[in-house]
Amino acid sequence: MSSIARLQTALADALTLALTPTEVPATLERELQELKKMVAAGGGGQPARDRMQEALFNFRRSWCFQGPAEARLACFGSAIRFTDREPPLIEDRSGFPRLLNAVDDYSNAPRPFRRCYKGLLHVYFLYDGENTRIPEGRSNWEDLRDYLYRRQPAIHVDGPQPDWVDAIDNNRNLLTDDPATKYAERLLEDDSNEIDRLRANLEIQQGTWLMRKLVLAQVTFACNEPDMTFRGRVKVLLDLVKKDEILANQCLALILDRYARLTDRPQNSLLLDCAISQWGNPAFQRNTPKWSWASDAARAMIGSWATLDLIRRFFEVLSEDRKTDQRRVEFWQRYHEQIDRMYFALGTSAMRSRDPDVGKLRREMGDHLLSLKHAGSPANNAFMMVMGDLVAVEFGVKGNACYLYREDNLPFFLQGIVTGETLRSDDRIARLLHKDTNAGTWEEKFASRLSKSGFRSGLPTTGRRSSRTQRP
Repeated sequence: MSSIARLQTALADALTLALTPTEVPATLERELQELKKMVAAGGGGQPARDRMQEALFNFRRSWCFQGPAEARLACFGSAIRFTDREPPLIEDRSGFPRLLNAVDDYSNAPRPFRRCYKGLLHVYFLYDGENTRIPEGRSNWEDLRDYLYRRQPAIHVDGPQPDWVDAIDNNRNLLTDDPATKYAERLLEDDSNEIDRLRANLEIQQGTWLMRKLVLAQVTFACNEPDMTFRGRVKVLLDLVKKDEILANQCLALILDRYARLTDRPQNSLLLDCAISQWGNPAFQRNTPKWSWASDAARAMIGSWATLDLIRRFFEVLSEDRKTDQRRVEFWQRYHEQIDRMYFALGTSAMRSRDPDVGKLRREMGDHLLSLKHAGSPANNAFMMVMGDLVAVEFGVKGNACYLYREDNLPFFLQGIVTGETLRSDDRIARLLHKDTNAGTWEEKFASRLSKSGFRSGLPTTGRRSSRTQRP
């Protein structure tokens, strides 16, 4: 190969090497990515705790800042309780307004002011101003919200803006008393992309007040939708209720009240289970305070559903062979809207049973649960239905009659322990057998006897409504 050929080859190799991309070391690549994040965030995240504490200590001594760096530190730390001797600055009646006034001195210098603004924005999302029991904290938090809204235009500088500035520019609703409605419909459709970006850009943590507002906004939005659309969202809404203990009562009340207003409202087992789990059976007096969250219509609806459910489960879960006496279930379910209260007397087997279904039923019976003794089989149980001034006693084991009493002449108390003998007392006004005859079915015979006391299948009672729970 000639000298010229070797030179040409060497030059070609050198050119190829020069044009080949150089691999960036992994450590350098990580640093570059962190630097990009810092630039996008506009200067990094929350400062060190000791530096914020020192800045606030200095501010509380002089009520002024020694420069924008100290102002930024004080803003970020104004919701933190650093010692037991004094509250966070945001709960200081006069101290926090002084902080805002001092920060406002930088409003004509966009870059320093923007750093302070970011610290105040962090505090705004961090501090639970709506649920705090500290009046000063709530008042200062509301003032902070108004301040952030008014001063938001002052955080702009020439050139590209950090991601968090763009985020607050496009979502000023976050700085109003309705921060979450804007996102409700998309969240209900399982689209959380917008919220995920907001949380990342504004560093909003899970469990903050805004996340609760988003839950409430979805429930409120759904409750204002047409009947069929709302009915289709009930499962999703109940899942939201279960995720937030603080809002559970308020959200459940909204859902129940809306369902009670439906033109067509079939029984919803998920809604029933959630309501009973949260507040108990509305027919039980001890649960009355919890049910104050809901409307009368919602209480009546769930009470009616619960009565139907308890009648079915009494004959199903508590029967010895788990085979439901369907005729008795269907008969008494026709009178469920006329049953004021129900009490349950469980025999030895049901009281001692470790079956999960039986245990759940016992818990739901609450203070309407009685103990049944000397009723024949230990698997026997009884339930008493109070209908106006009439009390009907049914037993679980087949072959037992149904007994009717007047509530003002009961031979037993509707509490504690009852016996098979007293439940079958001669003080009854009727003893009805579950036997068909040539004259008709037992259901027809029962219905005829109940009608004499003013109770007709599927109709509102004409009998006296009683509030008595036991014989004097």
